[in-house]
Amino acid sequence: MSVLHETMLNDARAIFDASLKAVHAHELIRRAVAIDRSILTVGQRSYDLDSFERVIVIGAGKASAAMAEAIEDLFGEKITGGVVATKYGHTRPLNKIQVIEAGHPLPDESSLQAGDAIQRAAEMANKNDLVVLLLSGGASVLMASFKKYFTLEDSISLNKQLLSCGANIHEMNVIRKCISNIHGGKLAKSIYPATCLSLIISDVIGNRLADIGSGPAYPNDSSADEVYTILRKYKLDQWLPRIESEDVDSEFFKNVDNMIIGDNDKALSGCEATAHSLGYECRRAREMFAGEAREVTVKFINEALALKSRITKPLCYIGGGETTVTLSGHGKGGRNQEAVLSGMMTLKDARPYLFFCAGTDGTDGPTDAAGAWVSDKIYQKAIEKNMNGLEYLNNHDSYNFFEKTRTHIRTGPTMTNVMDVMMLILP
Repeated sequence: MSVLHETMLNDARAIFDASLKAVHAHELIRRAVAIDRSILTVGQRSYDLDSFERVIVIGAGKASAAMAEAIEDLFGEKITGGVVATKYGHTRPLNKIQVIEAGHPLPDESSLQAGDAIQRAAEMANKNDLVVLLLSGGASVLMASFKKYFTLEDSISLNKQLLSCGANIHEMNVIRKCISNIHGGKLAKSIYPATCLSLIISDVIGNRLADIGSGPAYPNDSSADEVYTILRKYKLDQWLPRIESEDVDSEFFKNVDNMIIGDNDKALSGCEATAHSLGYECRRAREMFAGEAREVTVKFINEALALKSRITKPLCYIGGGETTVTLSGHGKGGRNQEAVLSGMMTLKDARPYLFFCAGTDGTDGPTDAAGAWVSDKIYQKAIEKNMNGLEYLNNHDSYNFFEKTRTHIRTGPTMTNVMDVMMLILP
């Protein structure tokens, strides 16, 4: 690797690491939540902890155990108990709050155990209690309780179809809420009449509360018509007779405060600060990216190239969001790896560059990677080894391509989840 390319790679890693640090669960809790004697302050809201008989902590998501760890450090003996559900390998050592590890992106028996435990803890709360609800991406699957006509096997089958058909996160969560006894505001019904403070790390574009974790403590804002439209759009008509939208009475939300404490914007701000310190002209994409991974990538790259033609400084062009992949091949990969492979086929070896895309949660699809990176040198080496990038791309086999080029990004559990970061460095 040349000195130039090694510098770009080291810079890209430093910039991405800065984004993860900015949205780590501990950092977000520390910035958002404060306790002075008995007064708990979150944003503009204050709570007198001495006015509550108990403080019960519940939650779910890939960052929920880390969030619970930070809450235990902050609240100390004020916590009565609780339970959170997180992805396998994402647990943290807790003293008063139970952690249940469960399946993601598909639910499993542990997801049902977690859902049952969280519901029981919620139902224990009375009007003199404070329930602290910790939510991050993954909560839609990690705590599960299905309506009586829906089995775990049904849910796994439906989730597999939603993950492979190109449905976006909003569409998936609209359907998930219909089969759940927890999501779509139903957990708020279990918590009522207790006071509920919901601390949320957002993994959705626009920070829509109804979509984050499928909105367990927020009113369901999707209609029956929207449910049927989504099912028909993706040719999932076989589920129509068994899925129906359900609303929760507004009364059950009157004691709920939903507070977003972290999102993709904070991650990109971390990127910007570090990129500027490294001497780059750092610019954000005009809008958050969504849609098919390979199409998003082409648009992103074209925007960056157009911008670079107007400036002389090294450019670090960044963006955030979450793409989708409509599967048609039989390969192995994830949306970020697919985006990077598409980017390589767009850029090829026209100029020195480094293109990087990774999930802030450390996971990309059903793989052990967070994403991948490529450069003009990697493209040249692939050609020399007779590796046809387009064939890998069309077979959705990006993982095996990057295994051969040894350009995966692996972070392990990051204790956060605010979608993805895409980056193109043009020196």
